[in-house]
Amino acid sequence: MKFIRRKRNLLLHLTMAFVGGGTSAYALMIRGNFGQAQTANLTELFIHLLVGDDYLDVLYRFGAFLLFMLALAISHALKRKVPEEILQMVTFIVELICALITGFLPLSLPNVLALWPVFTMAGFQWGAFAGADGFNCSTIFCSNNCKQALFGWMDYHYDKKRRSFEQGRFYTATVCFFYTGVCAFAFLTMHLKGHAIWFEVAPIFAAISIWYLSGSTKRLKKKPFVEGASNIKRGSNEL
Repeated sequence: MKFIRRKRNLLLHLTMAFVGGGTSAYALMIRGNFGQAQTANLTELFIHLLVGDDYLDVLYRFGAFLLFMLALAISHALKRKVPEEILQMVTFIVELICALITGFLPLSLPNVLALWPVFTMAGFQWGAFAGADGFNCSTIFCSNNCKQALFGWMDYHYDKKRRSFEQGRFYTATVCFFYTGVCAFAFLTMHLKGHAIWFEVAPIFAAISIWYLSGSTKRLKKKPFVEGASNIKRGSNEL
């Protein structure tokens, strides 16, 4: 129990990285789209808009963009107004609801439209879980995480600083948990198809258990909240 309390933020971060990896595998295997970010979504939106070959897809992608940004905006507003613990629990609830909805959507539904709940999940998760141990780190994609892991290990090789070692270890662990989630849900998706997303309930409930066992409910009563406060200092969340 002491370990969970001491490593609360790190354990939550790694668990949510697993969730992010699982969702990305599901989105790519079932819907052929990466429902975690906006780089590919907006690129295809502007291509279709310019070429004029699929205006309906443009609308679906614009809707996905709006939902993603709305989820980010809500999570950011909550971060400024309520304690971190409340934002995290709201995110867990939103992700559970979105995962359940996604599993019920028919495979005949247009792919991007069917991923609207996944874009919503990703927006909330990115806003609520943006790092741990002083490192700014995404749990929904890994391009920058791979770079930060590489730079951390390289810097440690050159300067032997403890913080560089911690950076390399932290980002490497995040990447490993993300792609463990990818592998687990790739296997589930092969056998369960669209219903595999329902198994996101397991790691989300694991995160809720960590949240509870680490004393989050007690911290809500004791810890004063400072609006806009954050101890995340390093790295970037760019895809």
